[in-house]
Amino acid sequence: MLESPCQHLLAGYASFLLGVRSWGMASRTRVTQAQVAKRAGVSRTVASFVLNNRTDQRVSEATAQRVRAVAEELGYRPNAVANILRTGRSGTLAIISDLITTTAPAADMVLGAIEGAREHGKLLFTAETMIDEATEERIITNLLDRQVEGVLYASMFTRELSLPPSLAGQSVVLLNCLDPSCPYPSVLPDEREGGRQAARILVEAGRASLVLFVGTLPGGASATSDWPDTKPIALRRRLEGIREVLATTDSRLVTDPLSEARWDPPTGRESVLRALRRGVRPSASYVRMTHWRWVRIRPWMMRVCRFRATLLLCRLMVRRSLGGCLLD
Repeated sequence: MLESPCQHLLAGYASFLLGVRSWGMASRTRVTQAQVAKRAGVSRTVASFVLNNRTDQRVSEATAQRVRAVAEELGYRPNAVANILRTGRSGTLAIISDLITTTAPAADMVLGAIEGAREHGKLLFTAETMIDEATEERIITNLLDRQVEGVLYASMFTRELSLPPSLAGQSVVLLNCLDPSCPYPSVLPDEREGGRQAARILVEAGRASLVLFVGTLPGGASATSDWPDTKPIALRRRLEGIREVLATTDSRLVTDPLSEARWDPPTGRESVLRALRRGVRPSASYVRMTHWRWVRIRPWMMRVCRFRATLLLCRLMVRRSLGGCLLD
């Protein structure tokens, strides 16, 4: 994998931080409860009761206020590990993803998770596996050792997968993915409704006599050559939604396999031109891009629009559903 100058810069910055840690952080001495107790003129037991917000022991309000004031003055911070051992809660959640945090358009999923965690007073760790099983296992082990209270297991594109065994028995929600063999809840785009809405637009516009669906993979393949071991489900569900609506009309649906097992603009362009050479004449092109962005209309699309027919649904461009979210 080729690395960009930005990646080299970030790697160098990380090395720099590791190198300066000894003189930057190690010189800072942590304030203890014993120091707070000594300055406030109380026993360590009393200081512990106040600083841990315990109510099962009687401490006068004046004493409690004095202890808190001294703690603030000295910059005392509770020991997170001790709090976890005492309460069994860390106040943290984690999102483990394949490529979401390093893929700009998909980062909205992380933003939503951060906002949701904040609403419930939790902090969110984010971790990227880069589709490497060994890295994924290290991340999971590390996070579980830190007593995260729950895990969002997320995928950059909608697909079926197998949840790592190390997450068995944990509090897990799958985001943009689905494991048919496990009972964990999954939050998914409503792909079928996206297909229904696309088809309804055609029907209502009177452009549904001939619908050309470009995007099915050749040879019955279920995944592209870039992701050969994955099981994407978005295309199948969208096509089900389209067929459901068009079945109630006199429309003709043609599913035209791509020339290669790739969902990218060059392959889509070649497939469209091949359909034109074969005599298919769509009059309109409906294109929806990933993550709610409209694609720039290219010259070849303008040529397509000159012909009479109905619609061209380019699966290579339709990366995200028109619908909302569905909890499976």
